[in-house]
Amino acid sequence: GFTFYQPTSSLNEIDQSAEVDFQRSLSPNALLTLSDSFQDSSTSFGFGNLATGVGSQGVPLSVTPGLTPPFTQRLSNVANAEVTLQTGRDSMIGAMGQATLLHYPNSSVVPDLYDGNSRGGGAFVSRRFTRNQYAGFIYRYADMLTNPSGTNETETQTHDFSVFYTMYLASEIPFSIVVGPQHYSVKQFPLATRNAWTPAVAASIGWHGDYASYALSYSQSVTGAGGLLGAYHSKTAAAALRWQVSPMWSAGVSGEYANNRSVNSNLLSNIQNGHTIDGSVMVERTL
Repeated sequence: GFTFYQPTSSLNEIDQSAEVDFQRSLSPNALLTLSDSFQDSSTSFGFGNLATGVGSQGVPLSVTPGLTPPFTQRLSNVANAEVTLQTGRDSMIGAMGQATLLHYPNSSVVPDLYDGNSRGGGAFVSRRFTRNQYAGFIYRYADMLTNPSGTNETETQTHDFSVFYTMYLASEIPFSIVVGPQHYSVKQFPLATRNAWTPAVAASIGWHGDYASYALSYSQSVTGAGGLLGAYHSKTAAAALRWQVSPMWSAGVSGEYANNRSVNSNLLSNIQNGHTIDGSVMVERTL
């Protein structure tokens, strides 16, 4: 695609995106899932963070802190891998890994945003104890590095120990909640390393009917990278609604609010505290 800016034509660019999803049955009870998403653009379209559902066995999808820098070319790539094993009629175990990349080619245009990358993984145990209820335990680890080639490099490491519960209020209404302690460690030169514990929460609910659907999500945790220095207490709420207006027309609306606050007022990242609000409206006609 192409993006044209007026009157600042120097920001014109070619937009690129690619997505790959792959699944393979390793055995009758084991499944491998791989995915990769690449985007190179300066527009905010297509960079949404809405968590519109749940993952394997009711594990809620993770939510990225809201940051929508306008008019700034950025290149991002997210790679995921997951292996799940059905250990019994009502039990499952799994492991997952993720690697991300964020790069601003024209760093002089955005002096307060920084390149970053992250890697991490985890494992979960899930058990169904009624026909429509699941529960289990999740462990996640993440290593997030901001400005890996610069002088203000910061590294944030997190360990999450969480229990989750998922209930299908009806066949089309899943509700999930994840809660547990999170340990984080922040290294920001020349300051001393900061270590602390904090509660982490994520919840989501969705509904899909014949003519309408909606999704709501909320999360709070400590995270890093995403273009900002340091680590942040991040709170994000998102909502999406779509409905079939007629057999040929459909419409939708979505929105998100994020609040980022530095974990330590003494850290250099404290000047980047702030809020993000974004939304979109969609209209579609079947040809």
